[in-house]
Amino acid sequence: MERTQTVTQNEWHIMELLWQSPRTLMELVTLLAEQQGWAKSTVTTMVRRMDTKGLITYTTQSANLMLREMGISLFLASVGISAGAEFVDTVVSPDGLRWICSGVLITMVPALIVGIIGRLLKINYFTLIGMISGSCTNPPALAYSGSIANNDAPAVAYSTVYPLTMFLRIICAQFIILLFA
Repeated sequence: MERTQTVTQNEWHIMELLWQSPRTLMELVTLLAEQQGWAKSTVTTMVRRMDTKGLITYTTQSANLMLREMGISLFLASVGISAGAEFVDTVVSPDGLRWICSGVLITMVPALIVGIIGRLLKINYFTLIGMISGSCTNPPALAYSGSIANNDAPAVAYSTVYPLTMFLRIICAQFIILLFA
């Protein structure tokens, strides 16, 4: 026989907040303190009970970070294993060295150009690190810059520069292929 769970009005309120957008526990605590005047212990108790009832599931921040790191590690390991057999032969060949140098240039030049121009124009530091992250198409750098900025300036700058950088990388790659062919 299936047991029916009753959902309280307060649990419905929390579920509606989570349906609007995924939130961390601390975001829920802050939001519910403002809206309902609830204490942190009240929110954590409610979330724990809702998890026990099977209404919601959650992972801790450390588990979330561990899963992300494991995922990227497994991805990089699989790429490395598939490319590793011929890596040394490719690197030491004349064409391989040319490709590696081209890759370094394609990676470094956008970051250096953005950094130098940004400093000359005296652009806000947080905007500049967002622009450099976008010019490198580097989401981990954006995450770090966002964590130290505590504002949206790096993300706005990243989203402004990223499309142009991707377009230029594609064009540069095509140009290099034509140049070396």
